[in-house]
Amino acid sequence: MMIAAALIFLPLREVQVEIDPVTGSMRRQTTWLGFLSTGPQIEVSPLETRLRESGIAWTPSWRFMYCTTDDVMGRKYACRSAPPIYTLASNRPAMHDFVRNSTDDDLRQFVVTMQSGDRPAQHVAIDAAFQKLLADIIARQNR
Repeated sequence: MMIAAALIFLPLREVQVEIDPVTGSMRRQTTWLGFLSTGPQIEVSPLETRLRESGIAWTPSWRFMYCTTDDVMGRKYACRSAPPIYTLASNRPAMHDFVRNSTDDDLRQFVVTMQSGDRPAQHVAIDAAFQKLLADIIARQNR
């Protein structure tokens, strides 16, 4: 009886996601039944790809973003804490456009802010990226 009660709370699947707060690349680890792991899977962002191609240095620093747990009864639990880059990283088309429309110097400055700036400065950099994207869209429509 006690074993059956314990099985009710056994995590069937747990997915933990981390994010690099500079590039928005994500690392996902799935664990089944508390001990079988699929190993980390990394989703490289367009920004990381461009930084590597351009030789722009940064130091990856994986940060916890969220974790979801499904138990054997079908219940789901979640917790989350996302850095400012997530706003841009979660919108892949916007991330692609930001990377494509930015110069290497723009990206260097963005990396400095995202890597060493405080949270308010990082939010300003993300807002500026979206403002630039919006200006580019408006300029294309007016052509």
